[in-house]
Order: sequence, then structure tokens, then C-alpha cells
Amino acid sequence: MKSIRVKLIVLLLTFALVPLIITNWKSISENREILKEEIQKELIHVARLKQSALEAHLNMIAHSARSLAAVTSVISFLEQPYPEIGDNRDYNSAYDVILQFQEKHWGIFHHIFIADPRGNVVLSPGHNNSTKSHLNQNVSSSPFFKPALSNPQVTDFFGFAETDHYHQLYLQPVKNNAGETLGVIVFEVKIDYVNHILNDGFDLGTSGRLFLSTLNKQPVVEKKADYKDALTQPGLRTALDRGRAFSEFKNDKGVEMVGVYLKSQKYPWIIGVEISQDDVYKPLEGQMSQFLIVLLIAGIVIGIAGFILGNSFTRPIKEMVEKAKEIARGQIDVHIDYESNDELGELAQSLNEMVDHLKSLISSLTQNTDRLNKAAGELVQVSTQMSDSSQNLNEKANNVASATEEMSVTMETVSMVAQNATTNISTVAGSSENITQNVSQIADNAQKAQTVTHHAVDEIKGASQLVQALNSSVLEINQVSEVISEIAEQTKLLALNATIEAARAGESGKGFAVVANEVKELARQTNESTEQITNRIAAIQSSTRETIEKFERVHNVITEVNKIVSEITDAVAAQSYSTQDINHNIVSAADGMNEMSSNIRESANVSKMIASDIIKVHQVSDEVIRNSEMVHNCARDLSEISDGLRQVASVFKTGYHKN
Repeated sequence: MKSIRVKLIVLLLTFALVPLIITNWKSISENREILKEEIQKELIHVARLKQSALEAHLNMIAHSARSLAAVTSVISFLEQPYPEIGDNRDYNSAYDVILQFQEKHWGIFHHIFIADPRGNVVLSPGHNNSTKSHLNQNVSSSPFFKPALSNPQVTDFFGFAETDHYHQLYLQPVKNNAGETLGVIVFEVKIDYVNHILNDGFDLGTSGRLFLSTLNKQPVVEKKADYKDALTQPGLRTALDRGRAFSEFKNDKGVEMVGVYLKSQKYPWIIGVEISQDDVYKPLEGQMSQFLIVLLIAGIVIGIAGFILGNSFTRPIKEMVEKAKEIARGQIDVHIDYESNDELGELAQSLNEMVDHLKSLISSLTQNTDRLNKAAGELVQVSTQMSDSSQNLNEKANNVASATEEMSVTMETVSMVAQNATTNISTVAGSSENITQNVSQIADNAQKAQTVTHHAVDEIKGASQLVQALNSSVLEINQVSEVISEIAEQTKLLALNATIEAARAGESGKGFAVVANEVKELARQTNESTEQITNRIAAIQSSTRETIEKFERVHNVITEVNKIVSEITDAVAAQSYSTQDINHNIVSAADGMNEMSSNIRESANVSKMIASDIIKVHQVSDEVIRNSEMVHNCARDLSEISDGLRQVASVFKTGYHKN
């Protein structure tokens, strides 16, 4: 019951304290945001005040520079073609003016000097009559000098580096009445004084600080020894892009800081104001302490209430648990004395009803156990008798199965022999059928061969006649060729006579002589062509004679073949009739063997079915024996179970013997 009490207390604490924690945490978060907005406004206000102070300082310098640039002696000195130092009255007057202003404001400024348009320093008073100055130096290499010839220029805080310190420069052009630039007055602004203005009157606790940064994120310091690496605050980059930034970050020492960064719209710097988050959110520590105290008090009060409330639940539950343990030990003659209208009262009443029902159930179990034990004894006797009968049936079934198996084997042997004989006769019948078909095919082919040979004899006769005709035509062509040859010989004689007559005619017969020569040449070519034709005709005649002789020999051979094919055709026709008779007899024998084999197979199948049925009877008898054994075992198990139930029931004390 202790665990229920603890769970109840934890549940109450959870439902009561979680909303309180959420509410206070939300309040602290809202206060944190309020403090964040307030510190942001305060830091921006400080940055703007310091921005205004620094801009006012540079405005004062600008005013002083314009005043000095308008001094008559300064203008007169620079108007000289080659300003000289010494007894020059304008030089001395300008020197005194610059020296007095420099000494009066020493500490705000450092040196104040004048350079001509070429960047040569022509006037530079020393401090306290010191000879140390910038006289005769050249400042034209500065990127700010050339623009300063037209308009005033303000450099960053590293505009002019000396041996061990830096200066910010303010450059003011000196112009005459015509607007021509005569030179430049240069103010060396002390950085320490700028930092003095920045930190004067500033108080943001021990962690707060103000600083200046160049647009390149370099810290503004006067001494070179104080110069460090570039600043890494993330807000500086945002301020360069947007003009202002607020940032929460960790510095290089791991301290969480809050910072505001404000970029000047007129001069080349960024003012940074930073303070640690511990100082900003310090007021929240008191609120957190109060919250923890309230949380502790609320937890104590809720814990006490939960303890009291838990006891009211655990007392009746503990009593019910004790009664349940007695029932578990077998003592069911118990009663829970707790009455109430709540759920615990209903639980107690239900437990009492369960005990009453359990008493009745155990009493009934004892009676049924006795009946079960008696039935189990009878079942054992029945199963023993059934097992003996099944054993006798099994032995007889074994004898019948053995005899049937032997008969089945014998029938199968006879069936196999008949099947082999049937197969052999079928094979012979198939071979005979193939022979019959082959003989028929041979007869058909012999008939076709006889037809072909007859046709070949006719074709040979026709071809021989064509060759005879060709020989006759060749003889006629030979006669024509002889006639052409004779004509060519006569033409040659005529051409020779024409040539002789043309020679007699002299010059007038030259053309006729040319024609006669051409005719003679044609006659010669004709004679040669005729000889070639004659030779070819002779070759054709020789080939034709040989062809006729070969046709005659082929005709004789084909005639002999035709005679032999006719004899083969007659013999094959006679053989075909004999083969058909043999095939018919073999097919009849095969059909008889098939019928006998089928009857034997059917008898073998019947014997197999009888053997199979006997085997099933044997299997059924075996199954009956096994079932009898199982029934016998189950009866024995039931007897043991009934004994066990009787022992279990005897453990419970129902109290029914009490009156």
C-alpha cells in the first residue's frame, strides 16, 4: 500500500506543480524579453549619445580648421611662389597663429602643419619650442591628401602613423579669394582624447565597455603596442551592412555578452557598447529564487495532503489484501468487515460474494471428483477388453493379407509375360506394316521411273533431230561463206586494176587511187573474216557429229533402263500382295494378345484391391489397438486427476461442517 500512497502523492504533485512551473517559466521568459528590449534601448541610447559627442568633437575641429584656413597671413604665405622660412613676415605671422592654436589645444590635437599642393610640409611648429616636427616631409602619398585639395577630409584612426603611435587626421584645404587651392592644413587628432570623450560619464557596471572600431573592424588605439587583432563580434558586420545591429554572443573568454553597434553616417567609425548577460538578466535571479521558494512550499503542502488522502484509501485496501492472502493459503472461511458507499465498499462486497461462490464451487468439485474416479475405473476395464479383441482381428487380417499378396504377385508376373508377348507381336505388326508401305512405295516409284524413262527416250529423239537440223544449217552457212570469199577475191582484183588505172591517170587519178586502196583493204578484211567463219563452222560441225553420236548411245542406254524398270515394277506388284496378307495375319494375332493381356491386368488389379483392403483392415485394427491403449491411458490419467482434485479440494477449508 506504500506504493499506492507514493503514486498518489506524485500524481497530486504533478497536476499541481506542473501548471505552476509552466506559468512561472513563461513569466520569467517574458521578463527576460522585456529586459532584453530595455537593455537594447539603453545601449542604443548610450551609443547615440557618444556618437553625437564624437561628431561634435570633429565638428569643432572642422570649425577650427576653417578658421585657420581663412587667416590672412596663412593665405599670404601660401600665395608666394616658393614659400620661404626665416625672415619672411607672412611665414612668421602664419607660424605664430598655428603655434598658438596648437599649444592652446595640445592634448586634443598633436601637431598642426601646412602642406603645399605638392604635399611638401612647409610649416610645422614644434611643441614647447621643440625642433621635432613634420617640416620638409611629404604627405602626398596619403590617399586622403589629393581629395583634400578640393574638400575637407577625415581619415580613419590610422591615417598618419608615427614611430610609436597613430593619429586621426583632419585635412582642410586653404583657398584664396578666387577659389584656388593654395595648400592643406592638417590636424593630428589625438586618439586618446577621442577615447576619453567616448568613455567620459559612461557607467554600465564592471562588465560594460565602449569602444571604437574602424570600418575594417580594427580596434581604435593610439599606441602601437596596444594594437591587437581585428575585432570578431558578429554585430560589426551587420552594422556595416545595415547601420545598426544588436547581438548576443560569447567573447573570446567564453563570457556571454549583449552588444549594440552603431555606424556613423558621416565619419569612418563604428561605436560598440557591450555588457555581460549576467548583469543584464541579474534582476531575474531574485524572481527565480522566489519561484523556487513558492515551489518548495507548495510541494510540501501538496505532499502532506496527499499523505492524508492516501491513508484513507490504503487502510481498507490493506484489509482486503490480508483477506485475499488467507484465501490464497486455502482458508476461504473469511469475511471482509468494511461497509461504504464508495468504490472500495463495492469492492469489499464483491470479494465477499466471490468467497461464497468459491465455497459452493469447491464443494461441488469434491462430489464430481468422486464420480469421475468411479467412471475412470470402468473405462479402464472397457478399454482392456477392446484391446484384446482388436489384437485377435489383427492376427487374422495379417494371414489374409499375406495370401492375397502372394496371389497378387503371381498375377502380376503373368500379366508382365502377356504384356511382353503383346509388345513383341505389336512390334512385328508395326514392322510388317512398314514393309507393306515400303513395298507399295517401291512399286509407285518403279512406275514413276518407267514413265520418266519413256519420256527420256522421247526427249532424246527430239534432241537428236534438232542436232541433225543444226548440222544442216551449219553446212548451208559454210556454202554462203565460200561465196563471200570468192566475192572478196574478185573485189581485190578489181581494186588492183583500179590502182593501175589511177597510176596511169597521174594527178587526176590520185583520189581514185585512194578509194581503190580502201576497197582493196576492205576486201582483205572480208577474206580474213570469211576464213575465221569457215574455221568456226568446221569446229561446230565436228561438235555436232560428236553430239549426235552421244545422243544415240544415251538413247540405247535409256531404252535398256526402261526395260529393266518394267521388270522391277511387275515383281514389286507381286511382292506387295504377299506382304499385305502377312500384315493382316499379324494384326489379328496382336489384337488377341492385347485382349488376353487386358484380362490378366484386370485380374491383377482386383487382387491388388483385395490386398489393399486387407491392409486397411490391418491398419484399422492397429489403430483400434492404439486407441484402446490411449483410452486406457486416459482412464488412468483421469483417475490420477480425480485423486489430485480430491487432494486440492481437501486443502480448502470451507467451514460447511460448522453449524
